[in-house]
Amino acid sequence: MKRLLLPLLAALALPTAVNADYFPDLKVQPQDFSEWFHIGVISGSGGMLCTMYAGSREITLESAINWRDGILKRYRKEGKRAEEVSIAGFNQGIESIQNVYAVDPKFKDLKNRFNKCNKLKIK
Repeated sequence: MKRLLLPLLAALALPTAVNADYFPDLKVQPQDFSEWFHIGVISGSGGMLCTMYAGSREITLESAINWRDGILKRYRKEGKRAEEVSIAGFNQGIESIQNVYAVDPKFKDLKNRFNKCNKLKIK
């Protein structure tokens, strides 16, 4: 039992390499824990904003763009690399929501619902 437990604890405690191609569609790949964390947060924000914009008649394109820019403002202050990672993550979040119909057949009615979110993507 000791032979199994010690390597298991070591594997959990020691840092491990991250798969660099986890987001193959991203031009900018996360390099460390901080970037992985922030790309996850910003990806969720992109998906949430897309869902709110597509699902509400009260949220205009202008207000959605203002929210988007407010979310990304913090990352722009941290430098060029942080800005690139945050933009890539934000756009990935929107693409994930746009492709939710392909993940589960019960969402097939959503196929074209989120197309208008392309206007929120940052080029």
